Amino acid sequence: MSDIEKQTTLLTLELKREKILNEVEAAKAVRERAEQEKVAMEEAKKRQAAEWEKEQEAKVIREQVQLKQKEIELEKVKQRKALTAYMNSMLEQKQLWIEQNGKLLDEIANLKDTNQKLRTAYKEDLDRVFSETSELKAQAETAQANHTRIVASLTAQNAQLKKRIEADAEAARKGGQNPFSEGGTAADGSLSSSADAFIKPINVAKEYAIMDITGQGGELFVKLINKAGDSFMAKVGTVLQTGHVIEEITPNYVQFDRNGLKDFLYTSTSALETEPNNINGTGEFSGPKGAGGVDLVRENSVPSVVDSMFVK
Repeated sequence: MSDIEKQTTLLTLELKREKILNEVEAAKAVRERAEQEKVAMEEAKKRQAAEWEKEQEAKVIREQVQLKQKEIELEKVKQRKALTAYMNSMLEQKQLWIEQNGKLLDEIANLKDTNQKLRTAYKEDLDRVFSETSELKAQAETAQANHTRIVASLTAQNAQLKKRIEADAEAARKGGQNPFSEGGTAADGSLSSSADAFIKPINVAKEYAIMDITGQGGELFVKLINKAGDSFMAKVGTVLQTGHVIEEITPNYVQFDRNGLKDFLYTSTSALETEPNNINGTGEFSGPKGAGGVDLVRENSVPSVVDSMFVK
């Protein structure tokens, strides 16, 4: 046998071997695929069985829930019927009670109306009493304020009169004349004339007016305004441009001194209380009078209150 034939035979045998191997592999693959399909079918059957069991369980649960709902509805119906029966029974009893006690209810209603009327009347009386009490309280406070103002004014006037009487007594004791008076004694006539020529009297009321008095106790301050319209604060000891020195500040008046000549400015309140007739324009004076019927406040020898001494 030649070499070519040998090679051909070997190749043919090799092809057959390869073919057989391929057939064996194909048979194995078919068998494995069949086994896989069998396993898949078994798993599918198991899943279907599980799903069917779940559906059955869900169906049982749904039926149980529906049954429970039916039981609840049935219980509600029973309770509703029992409640309706109870309400009907109570309504019948209440109607019976109303029929039996109608008169008592009428009396109670009448008592309520009477009580309400009494409360309304009491409230009206109480409001009226409160209103009258408030008015009386206001009147009492006004009267008290007026009394306090009058007492303060009279106290200031008494202090002024006391100083003037002491000055008169001192002048009489020395044989002289009240320094507030216009004339002097014969002994000092020349001295008075020379002093009047040297010291020209200045009416402080024509130069200044009181705007306000502030402070407390012995620390009082006065707010003055001059003819030029300038306002300023002053205290005891302040020297004004006119030469006046503030000697005393009270809630009702301010005392000035200029070279021994005393002068006063009064607040509007004390002026109204001191000379009510002059303020009213009657021309008559009803203030205190000294010996011989001399008006102590209106006499020329005593500083008096004039309209220009206070701000209206």
